[in-house]
Amino acid sequence: MAELGALPDVVEKCLNHTEVAKVKRIYQRAQYEGPMREAWKLLGTRLALLQGMALHGRWQMADGRWQMADGRWQMADGSITNGVPMQRAP
Repeated sequence: MAELGALPDVVEKCLNHTEVAKVKRIYQRAQYEGPMREAWKLLGTRLALLQGMALHGRWQMADGRWQMADGRWQMADGSITNGVPMQRAP
């Protein structure tokens, strides 16, 4: 989760770890509910991406392109390229 951008304190709360330092454990009682929800969503998105890649050897981007496990790209028209395709401007 930390590698995906969640703060270390939030990751520790998600893992339900208890604080070792007694003073900090007593006075730091923040629940981090919102950040924890976002951290779990980040992890869920990453796991879904990895699961899709494992099942299909590729994963789909929002614009219809597919990233292949070997680094190639399959375009929406079915063509395959070795280079990274340019992003279309919104």
